[in-house]
Amino acid sequence: MAAQSFRADGEAAPTGTAEIEVAGAAIDDLVAGGTIPFPTRIKIDVDGGEDAVVAGMQRTLADPRLHSVRMEVRWWEPGKRAVVEAVTRHGFRPAVADDRKNLLFRRPGATG
Repeated sequence: MAAQSFRADGEAAPTGTAEIEVAGAAIDDLVAGGTIPFPTRIKIDVDGGEDAVVAGMQRTLADPRLHSVRMEVRWWEPGKRAVVEAVTRHGFRPAVADDRKNLLFRRPGATG
């Protein structure tokens, strides 16, 4: 079973857990710095870290060039409603995709 998590620099891992350190970066920072081109579609599958990912892409979500976001999230759980709302507040409409835990958020009027 995977147990990924995001932590700030210097923040300790829970006692008794093995860890592999991987650098993370906010999508907004990657786009603003020119590291990646602006995405028109984004897929999020981070096994529990959706809140941190969505928090780091608020400018990208607000940009009308972003057409859709596909996210694996247990949206029916009370603790995950906030991450769904963080996407829908930018005008995206969610629909269950091919599996109950896969939401496809589409921006009305976006083409392609």
